[in-house]
Amino acid sequence: MIEKEGKQHVVLCEGFDDRSFWSGWLQHLGCTDPTDRGKKLANDAWGRPVKGRGRYLFFTPAGSRVLVQPFQGSDNARKAAGEYLQGQVYRPDRMVLNLDSDLESGSGNNARDAVRKIIEHHGAEVKAGSHGPFHLEGVRVFFVIWECDDSDPTPGVPRKQTLERLVAASIRAAYPDRGPVVEQWLAAEPRAEVTTHKNYGYSYLAKWYAEHGADDFFRAIWRNEAVARKLRERLEKTGAWATVASLVAH
Repeated sequence: MIEKEGKQHVVLCEGFDDRSFWSGWLQHLGCTDPTDRGKKLANDAWGRPVKGRGRYLFFTPAGSRVLVQPFQGSDNARKAAGEYLQGQVYRPDRMVLNLDSDLESGSGNNARDAVRKIIEHHGAEVKAGSHGPFHLEGVRVFFVIWECDDSDPTPGVPRKQTLERLVAASIRAAYPDRGPVVEQWLAAEPRAEVTTHKNYGYSYLAKWYAEHGADDFFRAIWRNEAVARKLRERLEKTGAWATVASLVAH
């Protein structure tokens, strides 16, 4: 039998950009990355090497471990959660389900509906306004939805509620002159056939964060104190900040 060393938490997120954002956020909260962005081998709380499936491991100041695992698309969220809740892998102490809202600003709760179905599938009830914990199969489960309540239209901020909207709104709030520049550039001819939230997010990367490279962009914003403060303001409003601060503290 493998002895467990401290608590093991798991964050399940949609993709690699989300993983990078979580990496920056966790390190902003004092966590360390023993894998050096996946380059070195490190063990989880059960002594198992963390490798494959795009997973990163972090050590918290409290002595617990946080495994960040992208599940590559919202359609895979239920399967990824089930692996941890149904005993296919060791059950963590806490688990966070993280998805984009994917809705236009203020237009509904589809991501919450998806999370609600997962939670109800495992026998718990989701009350309106609750972010957790939901006690499923001996695991405390929370959810974090990427969204923010910035007004629309805001130059340089996409309407679709995604990680890119949260990041663009925070950068623009920290540096108000940047939003109009991004909006003008995206509107300039020749225009892209379709302009999405990705176009907005990577426009900020290209103009102000290119030296960090694409993979580091969503970490680099956490190292910018002005942007980090604006991110915190928005994450506090949705309850996400309290959820993650508590995760890191236990």
